Amino acid sequence: MDWGLRDAENHFAELLNNALLGEPQVVHRSEDAVVIISKQEYERLTHQYSFKEHLLNAPVGIEDVFVVRDKSPMRPVDL
Repeated sequence: MDWGLRDAENHFAELLNNALLGEPQVVHRSEDAVVIISKQEYERLTHQYSFKEHLLNAPVGIEDVFVVRDKSPMRPVDL
């Protein structure tokens, strides 16, 4: 939902409740704007995964990966 700065100030509790329910709130002031989200959503978006976590949470399973091996020699073979 989009709010002007004065409306956001006047309805701050509603703005926070909406953010806590998972709906990002955009507050405008002149040309500037901020987005208010819940702490839970912020942590989800900024969580730094270890390489292991990244691999375990990959959107595709290993069965979806198709690898073709290039069997050509790396360098010319002298005979």
